Amino acid sequence: MSALDSTVTDEVRKSVYDDLADLMIGALEREELSISDTKQSAAFILSTLDTIQNETELIEFLRSLGTKWKSYAVELVKFEGKKQQFADEAKIKEIQGRLSQFIQTKQNGRTSTT
Repeated sequence: MSALDSTVTDEVRKSVYDDLADLMIGALEREELSISDTKQSAAFILSTLDTIQNETELIEFLRSLGTKWKSYAVELVKFEGKKQQFADEAKIKEIQGRLSQFIQTKQNGRTSTT
């Protein structure tokens, strides 16, 4: 597990469960999943998702799920998009903090020389 690999929280797990349930219902309504595939995929989801400990395992689970049943493939894209969004937001906050410090240092330098 890498230093960037974070633990999967109950909140993340619930969000994935909810998303997968919505995808399953939609696929059933569009007749993209048979009843048999729905039962098999539900069993796979229920037996696997609760055992996942970190983001790497979650990504591998979503990749495997999307490979076995195409109706679920979008969840991996959605999860990775959210992960990238959080990383981008953290980087923006870091840059804003550094910029604020730089500006404050410059302003303090001007007041001490005047």
